[in-house]
Amino acid sequence: MKRVGLMNAISSLAINGRFLTRPPTGVDRTAYELTRALSDLLAHRGYPQVKILVHKGAPLRTQLPKEMPVEQIGSVEGKNGAWWEQTQLSALPNDQMLLNLCNSGPAFRSRQAIMIHDAQVWSSPDSYTFAFRNWYRCLLPILARRADVVFTVSDFSRRALEQFGVIAKGKAKVIPNGADHILRIEPDRSILTRFGLQPRGYFLAIASNHKHKNIALLERLSTDMPIVLAGAAERSVNGNLMSVGRVSEGELRALYASAQALLFPSLTEGFGLPALEAMALGTPVVSSTGGALPETCGKAALFADPMDVDQWDAAIQRLNASPQLWDELSAAGRKHSANYTWARSADLIWHHLSQTCGFIR
Repeated sequence: MKRVGLMNAISSLAINGRFLTRPPTGVDRTAYELTRALSDLLAHRGYPQVKILVHKGAPLRTQLPKEMPVEQIGSVEGKNGAWWEQTQLSALPNDQMLLNLCNSGPAFRSRQAIMIHDAQVWSSPDSYTFAFRNWYRCLLPILARRADVVFTVSDFSRRALEQFGVIAKGKAKVIPNGADHILRIEPDRSILTRFGLQPRGYFLAIASNHKHKNIALLERLSTDMPIVLAGAAERSVNGNLMSVGRVSEGELRALYASAQALLFPSLTEGFGLPALEAMALGTPVVSSTGGALPETCGKAALFADPMDVDQWDAAIQRLNASPQLWDELSAAGRKHSANYTWARSADLIWHHLSQTCGFIR
């Protein structure tokens, strides 16, 4: 796309802050970290402070640093976030670029950029409710068509979104996740004591109720160590599975850092951030070959087919039997994950926004 003329240039950047008003998910983590990194980048380069917008009266579930003020806008207090996106955000001035980082935004606004993380409401429909997947199937193609700029998180997601006709071929720009946030979180090791977990005495998995996360495979693995499920999945504990439920960021860092390995059996992923979080802390990863995971993990993980239990058992046995392999994967993971920073991702976003839309001071 050509850079627009100065008369049509954008004077400021606003970020859809709806992600701050709800319980955080992986997509919300991406939005939070990119918002922080973009704010730092713009301040360093002398641009106006980014505006972070939420709907009037909305309580903030996630707090940004104090130097990043959040602005409440809207004419009616108490309306839900989806209604607010489609009405109040549509009415922003035309010289303001609206950046939506969590798959949704106002359907009929053109001066905006949208990040669509994956095509899973098409590729894995059983993971979502009827209402949710059909709303996204309607909304996402409209947003992708009208937005000035479209971002996604991996080459795999870009190809899938193009294949399903969500995004025109060549329009989406890939902005990978960062992993360096995990290093600034203070570990809370009390969770290890609370559940009687020993360093390198358990495997870790991120538990989710979505079917494409493939948690059922873990129930069939043969291992002498417990498999700790951290997250909201409602599963009966049997065999070697141990559920610790939802955990804080500090508890999750402690679980990552002390695990023998992270087990990541998803049938598909748009990116696969937990793999890089574990790698950044020196924890080996046994990953599925599904979706973007080979792209995200590179050569720094062991891989197994998400439908083949024998491959998973073999990978786990290899890791347990070889301290040398553990050390090699730990070092390779740290090196690989260091290539993924939120500052680099924010710089890519700003580059594409500037090239496409033009910005004036």
